[in-house]
Order: sequence, then structure tokens, then C-alpha cells
Amino acid sequence: VGEIMASIKHQFIIDCVIRKMRDMAFEPVCLEGKSTLIGALKIPPKIIRHRPDIIGVNKNYKMCIGEAKTNNDINSKRTKEQLIDYFQSDCLTIIGCPISCYYALNNLIKKVVPNQQLISILKVPDELMPNDNEV
Repeated sequence: VGEIMASIKHQFIIDCVIRKMRDMAFEPVCLEGKSTLIGALKIPPKIIRHRPDIIGVNKNYKMCIGEAKTNNDINSKRTKEQLIDYFQSDCLTIIGCPISCYYALNNLIKKVVPNQQLISILKVPDELMPNDNEV
């Protein structure tokens, strides 16, 4: 089975999540896919059933999970499973998404995650989102 290429939108959101992670004093150490901000890193390990897009650590060796979601991802079974898995890791999770799907993501989080304090949603303005045909 071939790997599905991440969309330009997904990669853009990953870069936004990396910036947010760094603002919160976490340095990315694992990355699934590509980023324009950092070079190649090792692929993140699976957390229960799923591999996050990004893992960062801070100077206290606390871990932060970063995940990018596009409008097409929000209502998938995979996103629901990821939320459940990442919550069980007891790590801060930053999820970047376009503002246009913020409410759908927030509602999903409220349904499946008992402690929303471990999740930070990074709202990316839709106007800044690249088109998938941009290079």
C-alpha cells in the first residue's frame, strides 16, 4: 500500500502547529511528513493506534503532540480514534485546523475527550490556507 501524500494544506497547518509548539517552549523531535520550518526528523512512534504528525519535547522532558487537520479530516473515524489515543497519553496535544472547521472539531473533542484542558486548538485563518495546486 502506497503512502498518501500530505496535501499542501495539511503541510501548511503542520508548520503553524510547529510555530505554536515552539511558542510553548517545545522543540519538535519527530515529524511525519514535511515542514518548511525544520529539516527531516525521525518518524514519530505510534501512540496506541496512531502516529501523530509531530512530537515535541521541552526542557523538562514533557512531551507535546502536534496534529494537523483539514476540513476533510474532521469527521473521520481516524480523527476520533486519534483524539482518544492521544488523550490517553496524558500529553498536551495541539491540533491545528482551518477556522471554518473549528466548531466541528471542538464538538468532536467535547464528545470523546473527558479533559479538554489537555488539548489546544490552533485556528488557522482560511484566507491563509494555500490551494492544493500551489507549489
